[in-house]
Amino acid sequence: IDALTPELSVAVRPEARGGGIGTQLLRLLLRRADESYDRVSLSVSVQNPAVRLYERLGFRSVAVDGASMTMLRTKPADSASRF
Repeated sequence: IDALTPELSVAVRPEARGGGIGTQLLRLLLRRADESYDRVSLSVSVQNPAVRLYERLGFRSVAVDGASMTMLRTKPADSASRF
């Protein structure tokens, strides 16, 4: 996005997916990020089921390049109570 916007990169092992670990991990990362940054970004395959999770957590698509989507999340005004 730009030099002031960090890009998150997370992964959950295939055998651990579907149990809420990714959601917990992202919520923790976003709480931490909200302490220092106004926004964060990530890139994801457009076909990745995690896109729905990212959208629930406030990310919005800002660019699509082939099979890859860049998503951006701006810190909510009420970030202290968001999660």
